[in-house]
Amino acid sequence: MAEPYCEPADIKNAMPDTDWGTAYEGILHNLAGRASRVIDTFTGRRPGAYKLLADETLYFTGDGSSSLWVELAQAPTTVAVDEDADGSLDDYVTWAVTNYKVWPPHALIMGQPYQRLDIAMFAQKLYWPPWEDCIKIIGRHGYSTIPPEEIVQASIIQAGRWFKRGQQAFQDTGAIAELGKLTYTKRLDPDVDEIIDHYKRVTI
Repeated sequence: MAEPYCEPADIKNAMPDTDWGTAYEGILHNLAGRASRVIDTFTGRRPGAYKLLADETLYFTGDGSSSLWVELAQAPTTVAVDEDADGSLDDYVTWAVTNYKVWPPHALIMGQPYQRLDIAMFAQKLYWPPWEDCIKIIGRHGYSTIPPEEIVQASIIQAGRWFKRGQQAFQDTGAIAELGKLTYTKRLDPDVDEIIDHYKRVTI
């Protein structure tokens, strides 16, 4: 099950003037999870892509070129390929790490995922086979193993906003008496939109 990107304590700390107690722990946990999934959807990624705790096995189809587009939060644990194209997919051969390279090579240093596996120069392999699901990759499929600070902040803001809206019986407008104004509910908090807009996944 996909993990939330923030915890109830994070939401409480972001709204310090609220008298919390422990009555809302379950609600805040649920809101954190839902806000996290909205962020996944908004940025075009699978659930939990910013907090990957374990390896997963996924299957890919190459295009006959030397590049395979993926998204990996770490270098893959295992890359195996069914090379004989007989359609059985029962004899995957594990490739040595010398046969491929992750790209960009310094992605993790820049706080980004690897986006591609390229056949290495002078490798024993020439291309990624184009038959369906013949490439098996075991690894952390997604953006990161630890949520980036901006993703955490966005989940806190969105969960906190939903909590406050619940206190208003989920009305579309809410009043701020001290300022004499109305606030309007939008699909996604505008601050969240701005914070995570550059995390939107670009597909080819």
